[in-house]
Amino acid sequence: MLLSCSSDDSVVQEQEFAKILSFKFLASNNDDLQVDISATINESNKTITAILPAHTPITFLKPLIKLSKGVNVFPNQDFPENFTNPVVYKVSGDNYRESKYTVTVIREDSKESNINSFVIKQNANPNLELDISGSFDDKIIRLEFNAGTDITALIPEITISQGAIINPENGLKQDFTNPIEYTITAQDGVTKKTYTVVSSILKSKKNEITSFVFPDINGQRYEANIVESNIVLELPEGTNLSGLIPTIETSLNANVSPESGVPQTFENLIQYEVTAEDGSKQTYTVNVYTANSIGADRVVLTEFYEVNKKLDNLFNGYLNWDLSAPTMENWEGVDIINGRVSSLSITFDIRVYELPPSIGKLSELKFLSIGSFALQEIPKEIGNLKKLSNLHLTGNLIKELPKEIGELSSLLFLILTKNKLKTIPPEVGKLENLRFLYLDDNNLEVLPNEIEALSKLRTLKLERNPITIIPKEICALSKENGGNTEISLDIDDICEE
Repeated sequence: MLLSCSSDDSVVQEQEFAKILSFKFLASNNDDLQVDISATINESNKTITAILPAHTPITFLKPLIKLSKGVNVFPNQDFPENFTNPVVYKVSGDNYRESKYTVTVIREDSKESNINSFVIKQNANPNLELDISGSFDDKIIRLEFNAGTDITALIPEITISQGAIINPENGLKQDFTNPIEYTITAQDGVTKKTYTVVSSILKSKKNEITSFVFPDINGQRYEANIVESNIVLELPEGTNLSGLIPTIETSLNANVSPESGVPQTFENLIQYEVTAEDGSKQTYTVNVYTANSIGADRVVLTEFYEVNKKLDNLFNGYLNWDLSAPTMENWEGVDIINGRVSSLSITFDIRVYELPPSIGKLSELKFLSIGSFALQEIPKEIGNLKKLSNLHLTGNLIKELPKEIGELSSLLFLILTKNKLKTIPPEVGKLENLRFLYLDDNNLEVLPNEIEALSKLRTLKLERNPITIIPKEICALSKENGGNTEISLDIDDICEE
């Protein structure tokens, strides 16, 4: 029997479209995801939509794509893609018609409505000394300003959640005298949070005297010098120190006791206590004195003490001087006669590195002794000590003497044993009252002939120096040569012929 085929069986059947069966972003393949995301596929219009959490970065996402059997996809799913804009994926394969899917990644609107930081920056607010950052206590933001800060017109810099808006706007000048509310509306337009900014001005910690002035002493204005916690002022000799009225300026909102404008007698040290707004205190010692007085002497010795204490960090209770004591009566090595410093003697166990030039102001000083193994120089101002009769500098590192040494008209003893002297200035010959001159144990190679002018010299010690030939003018002073001076020499020293 013969069979025939119908005309419909001769039509080639139409090919099936290649399909994407699923489209996912797995957290295991994408560091910025916390959970897996499955996209929605609309097969009729060939669109794929993935909804990600708010703020998820979408510039580097790697999808996982499930395809029909035997189908390939481009771009390759093994590589991340930038989904900032829609991405078209082409799928094709043998016996399949090509399909194009448009993949769109959408991020949810954020529900975050936070203020992340609240700063009043100095560069936008010139009246501030530094940036002021708010501290957060839930929805309370606290700002603390230094004492005296004007907070009536400040511009804040505020950072908030991404996509959120703030009211009042960021960057607007505000008066922070009273609390201010800021409302943050999240990106979703629904979620809101209100923060209250509360400002406070700290109590000042400053407890300083900034000015100490006598506006009228015998018709003249005098301003004291303030160094750390010491206030010093020298007035003309003969000024009455009783009933002087100081005008005192202090740190903002600080108080001082005794008060400004209260008459005081400054014959001894007076202490003023400054109390800051926060209650912290600082004491100032005020030394008002007249020229050529015990007060002036005290200033010199205080400088001497402080200079040398700073030069040696091994000191502990240096010299046992209480700089805050009302008088110097118990200061070690200091003798006071008739209300002036007459003697300063520093023993060998105390290091003295420097004699400040002010030493020349001790106008009543008669005895000065420093043996410390450390002193290297003598200031030229030593020549101002017209009443000095004894100068003992044994055991130091002095290499030369200033020519002003010759101005010590009252000097009887000049003891320079065990130093580093190489020469003696000719001006030593002007010491007309000198009785004892000790130059032993130095590095002297020559001696000035002017020593012969020391007609009252009784003892001259020259042992243990490099010099071996003594000038004949000096030898003429010796008793052996009819003079009045006992000269001590080394056994191999000889007098010049």
